[in-house]
Amino acid sequence: METVQLVDLLGGTALAAGLEPAEVGRLAEAGGARAVPEGEVLIEEGRRGAALMVILDGEVEVLKRLGNGEVHRLGTLGTGKVLGEVGLVLDQPASATVRTVRPSTLFFLDRRRFRELVHRRDGTSAVFSFAIAKVLATRLQRMNEEVVALCERLEEGQAEAAGGRGSARGAELARFKEQLLSEWNF
Repeated sequence: METVQLVDLLGGTALAAGLEPAEVGRLAEAGGARAVPEGEVLIEEGRRGAALMVILDGEVEVLKRLGNGEVHRLGTLGTGKVLGEVGLVLDQPASATVRTVRPSTLFFLDRRRFRELVHRRDGTSAVFSFAIAKVLATRLQRMNEEVVALCERLEEGQAEAAGGRGSARGAELARFKEQLLSEWNF
């Protein structure tokens, strides 16, 4: 894929939000795009991530192995979504497996080039770091919203099970939800 085309595709993603065209160009030059066949594992649960990825075209599924060995599909992600940034930022093993569900085109930025971009001594470093922070903050906010909604559903279920009276588990859920909300930046 030509750099100009890659810059255009990356420019419309959350990773490139706020970057000037020249900065998107440096990002594109630091990584590369490749076609990925259906069924390819991009990130494997329990292994350290090797790259930050952006889905330029296609779809992936996120899978989580449960304690009993069963694999649960958490959801799918499509064009424009960013993958692998948590593993690169935290340098920790992946908490889920990600694989393509159809032929896809992804942008890859390996660990070494990722670190070079983040540690540059120019404005690109700050802007790129901010873009990664926005991706992570957006994901965290969405997860917080889901957890609060789940707590509310569980609280309602606990109250119904207790015949409208509060229960210890319901109170515990309420405390957890309040703690989550109190630590949330609005």
